[in-house]
Amino acid sequence: MTSNTADSSSVMKPDASRKRHSSFSGHIIHGHHHHRSNLKVVGGWLLTICIILSVAMIYFEQLHQTNLNVYANLNNCEECNVTLSSSNCTYAAQSRHFVVLAAPRTGSTLLVQLINQHPDLKSYQELLHMDMHLSPRGLDNSPKYKVFHYVRDVIHKWGCYKLTGFKLYTQHLEDAKIDLRTVLELLEWPKVIVLHRENMFEAYASLRKAFQTHIWNTEIPEVAKRLQAVRVNVTWTEYKEYFQRQRRLWYASLKDLEGYPFLINFTYNDVAHFHKEVMKKIEKFLGVPPSPVPYEPLLIKIGTGTLHQKVQNFQEIEEWYLEEFEDDVKINLNDMKEKLQNPEERDKIAAFFFRLARPQGALEAPAHEVEQIYPELE
Repeated sequence: MTSNTADSSSVMKPDASRKRHSSFSGHIIHGHHHHRSNLKVVGGWLLTICIILSVAMIYFEQLHQTNLNVYANLNNCEECNVTLSSSNCTYAAQSRHFVVLAAPRTGSTLLVQLINQHPDLKSYQELLHMDMHLSPRGLDNSPKYKVFHYVRDVIHKWGCYKLTGFKLYTQHLEDAKIDLRTVLELLEWPKVIVLHRENMFEAYASLRKAFQTHIWNTEIPEVAKRLQAVRVNVTWTEYKEYFQRQRRLWYASLKDLEGYPFLINFTYNDVAHFHKEVMKKIEKFLGVPPSPVPYEPLLIKIGTGTLHQKVQNFQEIEEWYLEEFEDDVKINLNDMKEKLQNPEERDKIAAFFFRLARPQGALEAPAHEVEQIYPELE
């Protein structure tokens, strides 16, 4: 019995061994299948990523080529369906665009209206206005891309015989997150007409009236007369915030214009009271012949009289207005340019506006230190 049991045991061992081997082999085979399955999944993902990258590369290559074509067309007279004399084509190719750089309530609408009375000039309103189809949203709706195509549409619409211009507000550059230098490059270094209003409180009061009445300008005498009687209330602290932003925006634009060769500067008072002299200088600046017809301003001023007549509560803030006139009312672009040309002054300006731009609660220098850095900007 013992022998049989031993024999039986010895006979059973190979079967058990085979079972274990079979089980082990099954695990190996299953592992291979699982590994191949993982490879298929990874391969599928890699293939998908490759396809997406290929499509993206094709799309951006087409987008880049489109922009290059648009950019080439901006200065190619042959692309326009207009018969041109050689002199006109040369003139158009040398100087195709100009920009009116301004801020709200500086007389820019009046200036553009006067410019458009010249037969060889065509100027548009705000290039980066959010209500236009230039809305800087999304990847393929970037400001640079939209500026390209908007300018292209304008060029093709008016033909090469027009010197085409655009109005550009400093605040729209910041809102669209596009710097002035980029726009100038896209327009292939146009001539720039800078227009500003030295008395920023006057501009702010005018802006308040426009928001209050929902009327920004008018050519109708009855409407102008009614608006001239409207008075607004002004809070000095709110005005100071407005003033600081406008000054910061002008500093940014002047920095981009540093050393720019094609530049001319006018003030609100120049355009409002001496429009004929202004237009003569602009004709010479843009290189166009004198207009065959006299320039006639069509807009009627809606804010006349003294600040006491324009601002309901001016008596309450008059003391601040007079005390802080030089620092917080008047903007002098020439003075700004001089400060930007001085490295030490430029660093002080940068330090001040860096503090203004920091989010609430961020670590920043104590107020007294900032005042020591640049007291006249506080």
